[in-house]
Amino acid sequence: MRYKKSQHVSTETVFAAIGFILAAFAIWGMFDAAKDVLDREALYKNYLARDLALIMDAIYAAPGDIGYTYTINPKHPFFVRIREGSIDVSGEQDFKQDETFSYRFATDKAISFQFTDSFGEEKLPEYDELLKNPMKIRINKKTDLGKAMIEAQYTQK
Repeated sequence: MRYKKSQHVSTETVFAAIGFILAAFAIWGMFDAAKDVLDREALYKNYLARDLALIMDAIYAAPGDIGYTYTINPKHPFFVRIREGSIDVSGEQDFKQDETFSYRFATDKAISFQFTDSFGEEKLPEYDELLKNPMKIRINKKTDLGKAMIEAQYTQK
């Protein structure tokens, strides 16, 4: 009798196929992660959150009254939210955790804080409109009778 080639797939072949599939997923995951890291919008969101946090640190530490207007680059129309001790920057107005960059800043319990978003649930203006009149964050610190208050407003005006 002659030997016939086996009609079934060997265990080694199955493991090799699974290995190639897992390697393909790993490579795809690495390329996807690299794309996210190199994404300019992600870098700009991170930059914007950190820059605004440093400004808030300086305003909290500054003695007396202070007013500051921060203009946002119209190429990157992001939503910005300032909470007590944290700056959040997102491309969406619902601030989903996986799409939001946050950065913390120091606070002082003796200073009250208020943030106003003049857009609320509205969509941000189109790019042409933002070129003419870019988004701004106005931050004012007022001291009245020894009690300080910081007001921050996200606006286009």
